[in-house]
Amino acid sequence: MAGQAELQYQQGARQALIAQAAAEDEAAIKRAEAATRRVLGWTDAARRGCAALDRPGDRACEEQLLRDAATYSIAKEGHEGVIISVGAPVSVAVDPNRPRAAE
Repeated sequence: MAGQAELQYQQGARQALIAQAAAEDEAAIKRAEAATRRVLGWTDAARRGCAALDRPGDRACEEQLLRDAATYSIAKEGHEGVIISVGAPVSVAVDPNRPRAAE
């Protein structure tokens, strides 16, 4: 009887670990999907922002606004460092705890 109870306990523990791993996978996928929507929103906002500045299609303007949006969002969320890539050549590496160089 004791062996049977131990076997059932171990099977239950294994099923709990599998369920936890599946939940963690699902959460990671949802976080990635949310990050993708956020970046697409930044890209659209950068395009509209440059158009409002009478600079439609100006890649440098769009990239700067995109970098600013990404930097603000990452710093607001409190991440120590994140790399974001939105198609070539836009990519941003941010460490909000590092002092910014004078521009």
